[in-house]
This record gives sequence, structure tokens and C-alpha cells, in this order.
Amino acid sequence: MTEDLPDGSASRAARDAGCEQVLENQASSWKEDYAYYAEKFLDDLRFNDLFTGEDLRLYVLPYTGTPSHPNAWGASARGVLGRWIRQNYVELHNIAPTKSVKSHASRIPQYRVIK
Repeated sequence: MTEDLPDGSASRAARDAGCEQVLENQASSWKEDYAYYAEKFLDDLRFNDLFTGEDLRLYVLPYTGTPSHPNAWGASARGVLGRWIRQNYVELHNIAPTKSVKSHASRIPQYRVIK
């Protein structure tokens, strides 16, 4: 029965293509500002601090403003967080509820600083 189920590779490829497309359409100045302030966010954290992608978004928002497409938040965070994980700065720690009212307490990944 499981041989009839998709392995998820097509879903991951579609996700990656969508992230790439939304970032291609985003202004380079916004992407540069996001990258700069995301690194500043990480620099301000200490060993064992916990955070979510939402915390990162709320930190950079006053500096970057809102992107031209809302999916640019997730695509940008995905790139930064993936790099930080590969560089052993952070690790996936838990699942936590969102804080913003508009997110309706959705459950999202929580990261722990290990640098």
C-alpha cells in the first residue's frame, strides 16, 4: 500500500521553486536589508535562546518594511534558517504556538541557539 504513496520529492521541488520565484520577484534592496537584519537578530541572541521564524520576522519588519509578496517572509526565513542550521548556529528545538493574533496560535518550528 505504501508504494502507492508519493515520496514527497515533488512537493519539496514545488516548494523550492515557489520560494525561488517569490524571491526573484522581490526587490533586491528588501532582500539585502532582510539578510543584514536577520544576521543582526542572530548576533543579538545568546547560547540556548529560543526563537521562531515569527520572532525573526517581527525583528526585521521595522527595518525592512513589508515585502511586495507575503510569501517572501517565509522564503527568506527558510533560506536564513537553513543556513544557520547547516553552520551549526541553531538547531530545531520544538514546536511552539505563534504569538501574533492574525496567525491564530498556529504551531511553528522553534529554534535554539547553539553557537
